[in-house]
Amino acid sequence: MKKILALLLIIIFSSAIAFVALGIFITEVEYENNLEINAPIDAVWDLLTDHSRSTEWMDQLEKFELLEGEHQRVGTKMLLEFESAQDQKPIRAIETITEIEKPQRFAFDMDTDLFTGNTEITLESKGNKTDLTAINKVSGKSVYWRSLLFLIKGHLQSQSQISYDNLKHILEKQKG
Repeated sequence: MKKILALLLIIIFSSAIAFVALGIFITEVEYENNLEINAPIDAVWDLLTDHSRSTEWMDQLEKFELLEGEHQRVGTKMLLEFESAQDQKPIRAIETITEIEKPQRFAFDMDTDLFTGNTEITLESKGNKTDLTAINKVSGKSVYWRSLLFLIKGHLQSQSQISYDNLKHILEKQKG
């Protein structure tokens, strides 16, 4: 029994060290979303950058508020509040537009209490279809959050994909 308990303690201790090591050595997580939308690039751009409609397609986005700047301008800051798990207070993020090249490229930085990140979205016209690619980079503000973000990278990617699929659904429904 003592050997089993000792082995169990070694496993728990080793797991804790491995978890901390992840956050020390892996400082940033990157993931990508891709999809083809059956809509012209201008229609995709218009919905993607119309922040008054963001809650229609962004999964778990509850609130969007312009803090400073103007629509589609570099430097514009917006407050986004996302639903959090188990009825906790919403996750608040400040999004700052870093690049706009209408209608091909939209980039922004995001800052929360727990992590920072940036997203670069590119659109490529394929006639009446548009390819959307989003490259997301996030970094936790502590060793714990860097480790956790690494472990949930697949979940982050799939949650983002849900939002982009919602965007696609709205655009293709409007077209039809």
